[in-house]
Amino acid sequence: MVTYHFALTTTQRSRRLLIITGQGNAIGKTELIKNNLSKWLNDAKIQHIVQYCQQATKKHGGEGAFYLARDFIHKNDL
Repeated sequence: MVTYHFALTTTQRSRRLLIITGQGNAIGKTELIKNNLSKWLNDAKIQHIVQYCQQATKKHGGEGAFYLARDFIHKNDL
């Protein structure tokens, strides 16, 4: 799973991440990343390291981006 790999391989110092999903402006296109983000973050493989996820402010992408805060990752989490 891409989300799991991404969250585990970011540097230990990067506890806060900006996930840019895009706003899905194309007509008839499914907002795949945006619509599935909460599902992916609630997956049993990753939910233990996710502290919170919230919509970004307008200057950081607004409806097309999210802030993710995660716990430190221990070796046994990998």
